[in-house]
Amino acid sequence: MTSQTHDRPASSQQIGYIRRLQAETGVVEGDLPQDLTNWQASCMIGELLAQKRNSEFVPGNRTNASRVNHVRLGLAMKVCFRLWTSRGHDVWHDNREAFKKRVVATYNLFTEIADSMEREIHVSPAHGK
Repeated sequence: MTSQTHDRPASSQQIGYIRRLQAETGVVEGDLPQDLTNWQASCMIGELLAQKRNSEFVPGNRTNASRVNHVRLGLAMKVCFRLWTSRGHDVWHDNREAFKKRVVATYNLFTEIADSMEREIHVSPAHGK
């Protein structure tokens, strides 16, 4: 990556996204620097996204409900459901609570993996960052 790419000013879309993420995560940093570069904004966005994702899903906690990645949750449910039912487990009655806990644990594992990959992408110059 060239220094020219690092020196470009942050776009209005990046600034708007940073402000939205700050509001969603409860981060109050004040005004953004006037000379914020595209690269610095990208790093801030990555950090804010990691913060947003680090608040793990807790069943019954409605404040975390808006932070749930619904596609990832659906995948976790599908994977667990297929595995449990293929082994003959009743997820509707006898094993209901254990199944729900396993889905949440699987979702959290998938989120941890996604966060790890995102951090690696933000750090690795091979990915164009």
